[in-house]
Amino acid sequence: MTCLCFKRYLIINDDSYAHISKIAEGGFSFVDLVKCKITNKQFALKTILCQTEEDINSAERELKFYKQFQHNANLISLHDAEAIKISDSSVKFMFLFPYYSVCVPFNMLIFTNCLEEKFRR
Repeated sequence: MTCLCFKRYLIINDDSYAHISKIAEGGFSFVDLVKCKITNKQFALKTILCQTEEDINSAERELKFYKQFQHNANLISLHDAEAIKISDSSVKFMFLFPYYSVCVPFNMLIFTNCLEEKFRR
């Protein structure tokens, strides 16, 4: 029996990543789960396709902020990023972040709120 399973691979700054699944999609970007072929670590890949100068400037500003706050313990850190020119007027920005399957701070916030509600009564 032959497996016809094909994975989509992409390269970001000379590192190869396998596409695992789509995590989310928004109005201007989408987020995919990818895995590094070398380390087998999973990452969240945010991709923004910019087709206007305003969109490109906005994505460049976003990248600048990610880099500026790289060592802030309150923000998720940027692992890697790359901008690829698709045509004269469009650029694809890719931001690679560590992947967390569970949002611990959010779960802790819910747990804390539940405890507060319980003890207020």
